Amino acid sequence: MKITPITIFFFLCSMAAVFNIITRFRRNLTGLRSAVTWIIVWLLISLGAIFPWMVDGISRIGMMKDRMLFILVVANFVLFALLFNLTFRVERLQRNLTRTIQDLALANIQIDSSSEG
Repeated sequence: MKITPITIFFFLCSMAAVFNIITRFRRNLTGLRSAVTWIIVWLLISLGAIFPWMVDGISRIGMMKDRMLFILVVANFVLFALLFNLTFRVERLQRNLTRTIQDLALANIQIDSSSEG
């Protein structure tokens, strides 16, 4: 295995990202599920940077001969999965916001009708 400056750069960037995620989790700025997901992603990136032969082995198992094609396919899969997850979270937040606004409007109407009578 040959360690190159780009390998060291990717490893240091991924370790900095893991440290940032842990710091955000300790300050309660991110949830446990999100923190674990991102820590796993960044640790896998750092392992792929330090041990490129692991990426080659996994790409052979996936029947892909080119390492870069495998990395791009996996990256697209991860991005689509994250986008899918975020879409559902936004929809859930919109439903909760709509329900809260409806409840406040009903409470406001009840207060107005009781103060008139």
